[in-house]
Amino acid sequence: MACPHATGLAALIWSRFPNATRDWITVRLKTTTDDLGETGFDIKYGYGRINAQKATESLPNHDLLIFDLKKPRYIQPDDIVHHNFTVVNVGMKDEHIVSVQFLVNETLMDSRLLENLESCNLSLTN
Repeated sequence: MACPHATGLAALIWSRFPNATRDWITVRLKTTTDDLGETGFDIKYGYGRINAQKATESLPNHDLLIFDLKKPRYIQPDDIVHHNFTVVNVGMKDEHIVSVQFLVNETLMDSRLLENLESCNLSLTN
């Protein structure tokens, strides 16, 4: 029964944010759930219980999200590891000169400067 509820909420989100992309709606569904069980995604509850009120509320002006993180499950000492992720601007305003830092045990391992992260240009319809 979860599928029709999630699909209905996706349609409701789209009706509130008609310029939203499929990927943005997916992120919105995942990030506005009420977390159940273990913190974050887990096998029993997934991302949690969908929350239509949170999912359709107005967006904050500034909100960045690290999404689609791909990393190995286990790392051994001296392993060379690659982490891939996407930074998504889910706020209403464009972001300029964003520093993304990768820390391991509070030690800076790498950083990147993102000069421009455009907003999704989402307008709220009433």
